[in-house]
Amino acid sequence: YIYLSYFWVQNGQTPGLRVWHLQILRQDGYIMTRHNANLRFVTGILLFPIGWIGLFIGSQKQTLQDRLAQTRIVPTQKPENQS
Repeated sequence: YIYLSYFWVQNGQTPGLRVWHLQILRQDGYIMTRHNANLRFVTGILLFPIGWIGLFIGSQKQTLQDRLAQTRIVPTQKPENQS
C-alpha cells in the first residue's frame, strides 16, 4: 500500500507504469490526492476481480475502482528518441 500510494500521489506513476508509458490521474487531469489513492487501493482490493469488468463495459473503459476514486489511466508520451 505505501509503495503504491507514494508513487500515485507523487507523480501518478509507479516505476512499472512509467515503463509502460501510463499514468493515473484524477478525472480533472491532476495528480491524485491521498484520498483518491486510498479509495482506489481499498476498492481495488475489495472488488477484485469484479472491478475489472468495467474495462469491458462502457465507453470510458475504466475499472470500477477508478470510477469510484474518480481516477483514470492515461498514456504518457514516449520520449522522442524511443520508438
